[in-house]
Amino acid sequence: MNDAQKALLTTRLSSLDVAGLGIPLLAGKTLVKYAGSLTGRDFRAIAQSAPFVLYDLVPKECFDTWLSLCSLIPLIWQPMITDLDEHLVHMTLHLLLLPLSDLFHLSAHIAVGNQLFS
Repeated sequence: MNDAQKALLTTRLSSLDVAGLGIPLLAGKTLVKYAGSLTGRDFRAIAQSAPFVLYDLVPKECFDTWLSLCSLIPLIWQPMITDLDEHLVHMTLHLLLLPLSDLFHLSAHIAVGNQLFS
């Protein structure tokens, strides 16, 4: 991502209305600057907002991977799981429905240092 795209992403993240997500306002400048070393809470916030801020800033394969990841986030970050067996079945089925290319793309980015926006 070039400097102009990072500036646009910073603005989009900072301007996004996240009231419905139950998270505080996003600090776009900080999230973009430290994209390679975010906390779990920051990563969750970006994953929830990615479809609305990344759509024209990353290659289609990367965006598709973000969309797949966004669908997993509600299953991963659960404050309480009442039936672990049922939850694991649900997550397994969901993972099986993800395009294999998205999983490979995501794992490649994780392997090279959490490059979230490339």
